[in-house]
Amino acid sequence: NASKQFQYEQSVDSVAVIAPNIIDVYFNQSLEKSSAESTNNYNLEELDNPVNAALDEQNTALVHLAFDDNIRENSERSLFISNILNSSDELISTPEFLFTYDTRAPSLDSVAAVDSTQVLGVFSEIVDEASAEIVSHYDLNEDIFPDSVRIQADLSNVIAYFREPFEKEVEQQITVRNVEDPFGNSSSSATNRRLNFTFDPLPPRLDSLIQVSLDSIMLDFSEPLENTSALTVGNYQLGGTNPQS
Repeated sequence: NASKQFQYEQSVDSVAVIAPNIIDVYFNQSLEKSSAESTNNYNLEELDNPVNAALDEQNTALVHLAFDDNIRENSERSLFISNILNSSDELISTPEFLFTYDTRAPSLDSVAAVDSTQVLGVFSEIVDEASAEIVSHYDLNEDIFPDSVRIQADLSNVIAYFREPFEKEVEQQITVRNVEDPFGNSSSSATNRRLNFTFDPLPPRLDSLIQVSLDSIMLDFSEPLENTSALTVGNYQLGGTNPQS
């Protein structure tokens, strides 16, 4: 017996939340007015049918849906659509459509020095390219703007380029403000995100050695160590002999 895989064509292009209880549904073709405006043809997870469905007067591939209650924020919702006809009176395919009512501003989760003049910033979500590449949205130690900022292919990482090299092994602070996500959410001046990083191209140095008993010594390094390498006995020798632990 032969088996074949198939999937339904999706006739919904996108869903946009334009108010806490109103969504716009964009289709990929013009719709027949009566079926497009039947509220029974739409069901939103947790909210059931809308109280109103209106086909846009100018764009007949756009339907405005209004609900009695607000849509839950910052979690994925399922929109179910059925029995919609296109302008040729043909039934269109509308599998379950997932969307998120995103009200959170993007957060800068981490920063790291790529080299002596570049910093990689990792955001919590996809960000708007235009706002992410504005140099005044970033500053180093509260007084230096980067020369340029470039968003990366995944749209959630940026690299900021500075003219002057970072001082080695000295902690720096970068502040980010007003970077938006695709829904227009951005941090306010009260919620500027500040993160520290260090340009550290040098290996750790042994600063001092203290004998604490007849068979043990304490080593003091110039910086915090990576746990696995620090606890590997093969990385230490005294008089040609590795320690027991």
